[in-house]
Amino acid sequence: MENRREEILELLRLKNRCLDRLMAETRAFLAVAPEALVAERSEDQGPLSAYEAARATILRTLELHDRRISDLIAELPAAERTPEFLANARDEMAQNERLIVAVFNADDIVFRKIADAQSQITKLIQENRKSREILNKFKSASGQTGEEVDRTL
Repeated sequence: MENRREEILELLRLKNRCLDRLMAETRAFLAVAPEALVAERSEDQGPLSAYEAARATILRTLELHDRRISDLIAELPAAERTPEFLANARDEMAQNERLIVAVFNADDIVFRKIADAQSQITKLIQENRKSREILNKFKSASGQTGEEVDRTL
């Protein structure tokens, strides 16, 4: 039975390491210059795509750990839930909760950064359309005046 308790505690520690890794990935993403997000192409493995892939992998790992912890706890007899085990589990879970709160707070910042990049992209698209319209007007106007210049030469 000691093995089951140790496995539960180890899985809780692994979850905390996964959450630490998620925070590290988030910090790295937040350090990316906004211009890099705007310049990212869909066919590239840019900063946003890399962050999303790493995040998805970590979240899947967390789900697997949660499932295994639930299974082990269900199998653990009440007599094996010693005060020492419960105290250790509570400590790990308290750390887990702190990390989850930090991840949620960081997610808010990530979402704002992505929204800012989307706004920049929208602005660039609008500027591009406006430039294209001006260029088309110039081309049509210069075509008329250019013909006149050719005739006089």
